[in-house]
Amino acid sequence: MKRPEEEAQALIADVVARMMAHQGAILSLQRVAAVGMTPAASVEMMHEDIAFLRKALQEMLIDKAQIVSQAEVAMYASAMAQQTARSAAEVVDTASLVFGHAVVDDVALTCCKITMLLALEEWGELLGKRQVALAEVRESSYAGLLNKAMARRLEELERASLVDKLDVIFARCRPSLAGPPFTDDTKYDRDRVERLDRARHRVIHEPVLRVGLSNFADDFWYLMRLPFLMIALLHNRFGVGIVPEDIMKAMRSRSV
Repeated sequence: MKRPEEEAQALIADVVARMMAHQGAILSLQRVAAVGMTPAASVEMMHEDIAFLRKALQEMLIDKAQIVSQAEVAMYASAMAQQTARSAAEVVDTASLVFGHAVVDDVALTCCKITMLLALEEWGELLGKRQVALAEVRESSYAGLLNKAMARRLEELERASLVDKLDVIFARCRPSLAGPPFTDDTKYDRDRVERLDRARHRVIHEPVLRVGLSNFADDFWYLMRLPFLMIALLHNRFGVGIVPEDIMKAMRSRSV
């Protein structure tokens, strides 16, 4: 049976391997989309739209004797090409937010589970006030009751927002008031994570394909870096962290 620290290290290796694979797929989507949005591609789209509009506009006219000028066709085609490029960029941003948020949420839930492994007494105090059925008390030991309570809490956290999961990680890791900075001294910004949570919720539950964030590229990059902050918190409190050899082993096992 693995010690809690060994199990925590295995969980970190597995979740980081998953994160790297999924982040790579998201970045590939963004790069392929960016390659497809070159000026040459825009010109090609415009030519295709001109060919389409020459037929479509003429067919749409009630007065078939009326002629649509080349300038009008070019104007409509230019507007269509621009809208196509904007729509494609918005869809890529929306997909990146949804997929990226899911990746980071997976890491956050795993980190919550790791705190349960390594801060068992704290979780026992935290969950000890929860009501328990008498039948469970009669049939289980304290350790069994605690394991069941933590499993239920983990199920609750699985449905909770990303910012709620991060609150749990911060509460169990107890960093300094400002929180550990990223390598470039960027600080944890709870309000920013809440905005990302709301943006993701909106595109999932409302019929919109816009993320609604004024500086999406920076916000997305911030989101993608959050897992390293979480693992740094675990390392500072419990001494566990990223071991390259373990991650490579986990990545190889994923590819088999």
